[in-house]
Amino acid sequence: MLELLKNSPRAVSAVLLALALSGCAAQQGGGTFPDGGHGLVTPYTITLRYFTTGEARTIIDVMAHEFPGYRSHTLMSSDSATRRYSYVTSAGAHKLEEWLTILLGDMNFNPDTDVHINIQGAEITLERLHPTSGWVPVTIHGMPVRGPILSFRPAV
Repeated sequence: MLELLKNSPRAVSAVLLALALSGCAAQQGGGTFPDGGHGLVTPYTITLRYFTTGEARTIIDVMAHEFPGYRSHTLMSSDSATRRYSYVTSAGAHKLEEWLTILLGDMNFNPDTDVHINIQGAEITLERLHPTSGWVPVTIHGMPVRGPILSFRPAV
């Protein structure tokens, strides 16, 4: 391969152009494309439900600084119950599930009983099943109500 590149300026140009184009695509975060042996770079939507602000920030911070393959993330929307992020990585969904399970365990959540992890293609939802004190997810006539409802308890 090196002999071919040494003797063909056109082959060198083609390789350099391919590398430059893949770098531009990675910076713009668009689409899914090859990434130097780490798999395909994919934009995921990460939804965090019923976590405190501190917990949600910890989750996304660890994903950004410690998960291999990380490229970028952007907060897409946020309210009192839900935060949605665009998260671009070359890691596959199966690895993200594995690492998220470990991360949640490190945060003292039992991934089997405290948090529901749902992965559907490039959509990953983490839902805390036992919200912090005072916040409860509810249903009215069997239909889920968006967002938590503050429950007031009388002082004893």
